[in-house]
Amino acid sequence: MPVLSAIGLGLAAVAIAGVFTLRLCLHHGEGLMALSFACYGVQDVRDGHAFFAMVNAAASAVYAWRWWHGGGGDNTRRRLRQLRRRFQPVRRTAPTTA
Repeated sequence: MPVLSAIGLGLAAVAIAGVFTLRLCLHHGEGLMALSFACYGVQDVRDGHAFFAMVNAAASAVYAWRWWHGGGGDNTRRRLRQLRRRFQPVRRTAPTTA
């Protein structure tokens, strides 16, 4: 079994077991599943299986979207807002003497 498939299988097993035993929140399990499908997708690209790579990319995107909107991206959103506050917009107009 290739390494990336083994990592994907391990992440999926941890996510499923963690959610069913209530040791992980649902959005944390969805984040792990997104990583799992991403690993499977990269392995499929390496093996030359284009269809399965597209399916795994779509599944990874769905789980990443669910993770982001389920509360998993809260700290990321907060960090992006702090970064946005550091930049002050400056209005620049074209010179009139041109």
